[in-house]
Amino acid sequence: EKLAALSTQKIFTDILLSLGLYIGEVKVKSDHLDLGLFNWYFSAESQKDATIYCLDNNLVSPTINKISQSSLLKKQLWHTITSHLL
Repeated sequence: EKLAALSTQKIFTDILLSLGLYIGEVKVKSDHLDLGLFNWYFSAESQKDATIYCLDNNLVSPTINKISQSSLLKKQLWHTITSHLL
């Protein structure tokens, strides 16, 4: 996802703020976002197969759009961030 598009989504900016980060601190790489604390990869899985996990400071999740549409994914994302990245 493009950073400009992500920056317009409240859930994404809320996640950054909860991590103490600003949009200007996020670096766009070819296949992920570098948030300094961790790398964030977005998978293209379908909604029913969507999973969120962290391995070696690499967070893998569905797109922000998919997360924003699912309370389960929001909970799973926050649990993964608080359990593995903070």
